[in-house]
Amino acid sequence: MLRIGLTFFLTFLNALWIAVFLYMKQHPAEEVVLPKLTLQESALDLQKIEINFESKDAHVVLIKKDQQWFLQEPVEWEANPIAIDNLIQQFIFSKPKLSFKLQNAADLNRYGLTLPLCTLKCFTNDKSHTLLFGQIPDVDNIYVTESGTNDVFVFGAKFLDALSLTPEKWGHPFIFSWNELRGITFDTPQKKLYITQEQGRWLFKSPITAPIDAERMEVVGQQLTHLEYLRFLKPEETKDWLSRFNQNAETYHLTLQYREKSCTLELLPWEAENNVYVAQRNHAGPLFLFASNGIERLINAQETLRERTLFNLKIQDVNKIVYSTPHQQLTLQAIEDNKWEIWNNTDAPIGNTQKASMTSIRMFLNALNAIYVEKFLDNFTDFPENTIAEVTLFFNTESRHIYFYKRNEDYYLKFEKEPTVFQLAVVDETLFQKTLDDFRNRLIWEWKPSETISSFKIIASNGTVTSINPQDVDVSCFSSLRAQKWLEGPVQYPLFNALSYRLEIETVDAQQVHYLYRLEFSDRIGGNLQTAKYRDAYFLLPQNWINTLFDILHRPFWENMSRTFLSNP
Repeated sequence: MLRIGLTFFLTFLNALWIAVFLYMKQHPAEEVVLPKLTLQESALDLQKIEINFESKDAHVVLIKKDQQWFLQEPVEWEANPIAIDNLIQQFIFSKPKLSFKLQNAADLNRYGLTLPLCTLKCFTNDKSHTLLFGQIPDVDNIYVTESGTNDVFVFGAKFLDALSLTPEKWGHPFIFSWNELRGITFDTPQKKLYITQEQGRWLFKSPITAPIDAERMEVVGQQLTHLEYLRFLKPEETKDWLSRFNQNAETYHLTLQYREKSCTLELLPWEAENNVYVAQRNHAGPLFLFASNGIERLINAQETLRERTLFNLKIQDVNKIVYSTPHQQLTLQAIEDNKWEIWNNTDAPIGNTQKASMTSIRMFLNALNAIYVEKFLDNFTDFPENTIAEVTLFFNTESRHIYFYKRNEDYYLKFEKEPTVFQLAVVDETLFQKTLDDFRNRLIWEWKPSETISSFKIIASNGTVTSINPQDVDVSCFSSLRAQKWLEGPVQYPLFNALSYRLEIETVDAQQVHYLYRLEFSDRIGGNLQTAKYRDAYFLLPQNWINTLFDILHRPFWENMSRTFLSNP
């Protein structure tokens, strides 16, 4: 009997559930739509906003001009677009917890709306809205009503956060809101500094003309372009500081130039903190405080910003180099692309073999590029009378004459007709010790890969001719000849037991073109084969040539004594 009753009860519940389901499907519940603030309909069309907090004695006015918002009261300043956007988004998307209608005007006091925490007035082109914000003690809600209506909307306490900002938060955080800085003028009672950008490079134009370190200038430019004020001065502070600006001869004037605009700051140090200044823009508007190391950098700009590398030389930009020391003068002349010659003091090439080494010239220019300035001595006159080296660089349209001095362990550099003397920090001392041999190209000859030997012979001064079968000659040895060291010839040897030779090698390439290579060298009995002459140039042979020529000349005749000669040259 119990089992039948339970079955009947469960069947009844299922039937009831099915009936409710079918009814709800045919009669869906209507969505409850809460009323909206009328301001939400026109939030994007606002042209003016007034915010009053009675308890805080805070009054803020924001106006929109040419699609940009500005803070009008308590100070005139560009508005912070993020703060404005947060406020508008708050009105558009915030949904109340609930809403109800007031039964009579006396109920306003019940919800803190008779003396509201905040009054918000918003204006569009053709409408205005006044919202009152109230709060009940110990209740975490904000009650909002629009003047002229009896609707009250209940929001969370954070609904007021977007309104309860200080003037500093409503204002744009940056003193300058432009990019692409092009020039800086900084006037102090002691000097006037003018910095400008030309062809992408920063330069001093006053009081000196000099390049500026790009990386350091990038830091200063970022510091100045993104200056943020700390706060606006209060009315009682403003009166005192305005009189100081008008009377104080220590006022700084900073002008930043942009592509189409410029802005000037009047500055005075804020005595309470280092690197903090009181400033005013364009001789108008509010006074404010800001902090920056950039001002200190500008005060010492000639020392902190100046480019400390003096050269950025590329070999293709240089046409001629004149290098002088107290003992010699060398002229390096570009004759065509990637070819230079060494000239003497009469502006004529020193023979056909005096080709300059491109590697040596690049190393010389790199040594100049590596020079780094430790100190700038703009009024320095106490340097030695005699130079340790002089360099003149010739370019397409100009030339630069450079003097190098040394006093004690310090090196100095000065450009001709320029007053500044540079004390150098990093110097390659070999820069002042160059000789002709350092610049000469050591390559005597180098065959093409397709060349093979067709004839090989050595003619002695006594008439003896030694011919070698080309197949027995080590081509890898003779196909390239590079001087071990150039000599200031002619080189004289003792007449006793001296012999001279002329090496003649004839080659032929794949196109059947013949080439003749001649080399003269001297030999003493004992195998001293160091000195050679090619055309009119004297040099020391490389060791692999010395060994090979010795084998050719001596071993057939001195087989038993060769070891003695090798060990006792």
